[in-house]
Amino acid sequence: MGCLYKIKCPNCGEDFEWNEGPGAIADVLHCDRCGKELWTTEPMMEFEYIQCPCGGTYDKEVPIICPHCHQELSKPRKYIKDAVLWD
Repeated sequence: MGCLYKIKCPNCGEDFEWNEGPGAIADVLHCDRCGKELWTTEPMMEFEYIQCPCGGTYDKEVPIICPHCHQELSKPRKYIKDAVLWD
């Protein structure tokens, strides 16, 4: 089961959403440089060679990256305003 986080970036103050985890029929990956999402329905697909237009690489284990200022958000996750589970 995946999760949709509603986040307020502590660096730039912008709000954004971040999907994380596999669902029943889809999986979400993120670019390790800009945070852009890539959805796939093929869970066994090789992801290590899929490149983002920004030059980064899509991966399952990317920390949360603000799509506005492109800063990686550190833990603890005090900046998460809400979280909703999805299938």
